[in-house]
Amino acid sequence: MHVRESKVRKGDKTYRYVQLVESFRRKDGVPATRVLASFGDLSESQTQTVRTFAKAFSAELRLRLDDEEPSAPARLHVLDNLAYLHLAVLREVWQAAGLDGLLQRVLQDPGRHIPCADVVTALVLHRCVAADSKLAAERWVPTTALPELFGWAPEKFNNSRVHRVMDLLEQHDQDLQDALPGIVRSRYGPATALLIDGTDTWFEGRGPDIASTGRVKDGTFRRKILIIVGCDHRGFPLRWRVYEGRTSEVHALRDVALDIARSAWLGDAPLIADRALGNYASLEILANTGRNYLVPVPDHEVAGWVPKLAGLPLDLAERAEVERAVERLGFTRVDARTFVADGAPYAAADGPPPGPPVAPTPIAAALAQARQMAGGGSHAAIAAQYRVSKSHVGKLLALLQLPDDVKQRIDAGEGASLAVSGLIDLLRQHTDEAGRRMAFDALLTTGGRKGKRLGKQVVPETGAGPVATPRAAVGRPILYFNLDIFVEQRQRANEKLREVQAAVAALCPGTDGPERVDRILREHGMVSVFKVVVTDGVVGVTLNEAAWARRRRFDGFSVLVASPGLTSPPAELVALYRQRCEVERDFRTIKSVVQLRPVHHRTDAKVRAHVTICVLATLLHRLLEHHLATAGVDLSASAALAQLGLCHLNRIRRERGAEVTHLVTQVQEDIRNLLVRLELERLVDEDQVVNTISPR
Repeated sequence: MHVRESKVRKGDKTYRYVQLVESFRRKDGVPATRVLASFGDLSESQTQTVRTFAKAFSAELRLRLDDEEPSAPARLHVLDNLAYLHLAVLREVWQAAGLDGLLQRVLQDPGRHIPCADVVTALVLHRCVAADSKLAAERWVPTTALPELFGWAPEKFNNSRVHRVMDLLEQHDQDLQDALPGIVRSRYGPATALLIDGTDTWFEGRGPDIASTGRVKDGTFRRKILIIVGCDHRGFPLRWRVYEGRTSEVHALRDVALDIARSAWLGDAPLIADRALGNYASLEILANTGRNYLVPVPDHEVAGWVPKLAGLPLDLAERAEVERAVERLGFTRVDARTFVADGAPYAAADGPPPGPPVAPTPIAAALAQARQMAGGGSHAAIAAQYRVSKSHVGKLLALLQLPDDVKQRIDAGEGASLAVSGLIDLLRQHTDEAGRRMAFDALLTTGGRKGKRLGKQVVPETGAGPVATPRAAVGRPILYFNLDIFVEQRQRANEKLREVQAAVAALCPGTDGPERVDRILREHGMVSVFKVVVTDGVVGVTLNEAAWARRRRFDGFSVLVASPGLTSPPAELVALYRQRCEVERDFRTIKSVVQLRPVHHRTDAKVRAHVTICVLATLLHRLLEHHLATAGVDLSASAALAQLGLCHLNRIRRERGAEVTHLVTQVQEDIRNLLVRLELERLVDEDQVVNTISPR
């Protein structure tokens, strides 16, 4: 046994470690060393003391201290070197937020040997610092100081207990989500905005029933599920929901938005969502909730909101020219790359968007089709008129048997994720209106069952179905222009033009005909921009300048729709919308630090519990960042945890049969300063640590 000093350079700082090391031979006979204890950065006198202990242990010499007479041989037994300080700090933040008490109240199960709330907390901490499977968590907990901090035996934290608690957590998930916003509000203040967005995760193997094969965000095809998360302006996740993999993200976002809009805890804070929720049908539904919202419009609907916006010419090249052109359009500069304007001068006369009204959900679309078909004669006559099967007509007309109030709820957007076949089964199983209402509510609660799409969809004629809400009642348009995005979009567009022209020029005359040119145009999405021409047997293309100008008309421009209740100036509303980056940061954390992907569970309940644990870990990560920022510490949560993780709790016995002593690794000055700023320096005070922990 000997003492080893190591120096590690990280950035512009050098860290010194004193370690107690033992030499041994591996099974193959090769000599090696292993670390028995890490003491951190010790002073020279402290290092010499450790050397003396190591020498006495190795040579079995009598230890002399302060010129005393020789006593019995003393040995130093290092029993454990436990991960400590980063977990202790996270636990303090968790308790300061009131999350420990929240779990105790929600789960309402003290546990036989370990409180269920402690098991969930341990799993959340595991996700924050060493994210891995639940089986890995079982092996990880005994290597940490969590048993000492919580006061239970490490062997009681086993895989069976973990999965029982996960089942319990899934059962009380809604109770947890209902209570969480109030806890956060009472300690950190109200939310000024609620931002929602979606992501997905995939499975190793087949996964549970809720998983289905589809394209995930990285472009690959996997067994996946959809997850919608809502967080406040600080990035604290307050709402989350898991959907079957094949669920439309638009319908899922709309479902969560309506759920949040009905919640009293939101107060006057506006909903901010992705442009997937900015289509006119979704905005109509949001308008009917009476809540404030701020949502970007999809690209294909921009012209409907600001038809009088001319856009920028194709020949603009210099940034200064672009800036002057945007200012001439009436925009106001906000910063070096952003310009804003009220969209009212560029909007058309009030009214719904042109074209036939769009049914807000598939269920509402089917109901609108049923209303249109009603009174059209026999099923055979209707089927002939709409070119569908008689059975299809029968299923649609059966929807008219739903109670009137249920049909009104469907028109308002409820049941966006339900399958039509589920409603047909409901009508067959219940003949009275009361039973059908209860069954419909049950379907909304469970999300319905899997069902096939109901054959061919018939688009209602103008005037059929729900009446579109006037545009002024939906909201006012806010225009903003991003110079960097404009430059990037124009550059990519010009590159695509050159690619098409080069591909056409490379064709072999006489061999490749118009069909080959058409295929090239379709691959690049440029069929409407180029015209195929044949001159003396040579196939070529000519650019339709007018069509190309129309396509590039809104490069760099975006339209936000603000609810009528949001009367702030355009610049403030754009700044409010930019807070949406907080939910994107949450997704980066949940994918990288917390490692949501991939999922190894095989039941729907375990998957939902796993997502809840990952979201709670993301919340704890953001809470730590909030505490660091409040304390004036210029460190990210990940960087702070990396520093704090260097300090361990050592279990040492000086001789066999003696009492176990707990010693905290000597902390470096920067770590101590960090603890002082967080007002947590007691976590490395050995007297307080010994009085606080419960030895295993």
